[in-house]
Amino acid sequence: MRRSVIAFVLLAATSVSAFAQSLPSWSIWTNQRGSIMKIFNVGPQGDFTGVYINNAPGFSCQGPPGFALTGHASGTKVTFTVVWNNGWQNCNSKTVWSGVDQGNLMPTQWILIGTGGTMRGSDLFTLQPWHF
Repeated sequence: MRRSVIAFVLLAATSVSAFAQSLPSWSIWTNQRGSIMKIFNVGPQGDFTGVYINNAPGFSCQGPPGFALTGHASGTKVTFTVVWNNGWQNCNSKTVWSGVDQGNLMPTQWILIGTGGTMRGSDLFTLQPWHF
């Protein structure tokens, strides 16, 4: 009996860890506005880091080198945040995206909060193949 309980606990812990990592490490995503999200590392609990390069027409804080991105993936649910200050550009704002990882697609809703007020919108991110 004791062995089966230990085996169940180990199996459950392994399943939870694998489930938290649905978002692939070292992945590149683009949205319909031409912006690029690069995910560098997804940890065992689903926390991830990366960089966001804004190319959306009509918005400031654009282009390389991009802005630090932090987020969390739990199963297929994904949330990530960009603070629009990278040392070269400071737009005095931040954006939070919430979405669902559907494999190669990630539909999201976002809210941008800044000194000029609050904006809301949606983005559809598409997973890009790696090119070496």
